[in-house]
Amino acid sequence: MLLPVLVLFLLLVLDPGASGLFPRCVFHEVTGLHCFGCGGQRAVDAVLGGNVVQALSHNALVVLLLPVLFYSWFKLGMRRLGALALPDIYIKSTWIWGLVIAVALFGILRNLAVNPFTWLAP
Repeated sequence: MLLPVLVLFLLLVLDPGASGLFPRCVFHEVTGLHCFGCGGQRAVDAVLGGNVVQALSHNALVVLLLPVLFYSWFKLGMRRLGALALPDIYIKSTWIWGLVIAVALFGILRNLAVNPFTWLAP
């Protein structure tokens, strides 16, 4: 539980693109293509800095999924502390499959050099 807080703190005080502390995308290094997560660190950094528009330009998918991720971390932390019990997020399997397909499509479309898909690349 402490690791996500530490990573968020480091993203807040360091520039992920310039610090060299954060890992680079192996998929992008090998293929030159953008995976569905490329730009995610910079997107979270931009959100923490209050610049949601810039974050969306780095990785819109990560920005859209951040509220669910933060809720899950917060819920886990509260449960481990024995504090407030928050409700579970119930997601039907059809929605999960839809999310898997959306993530795959996002990863494919952001590599097309055709408008309007070029704005998906970081």
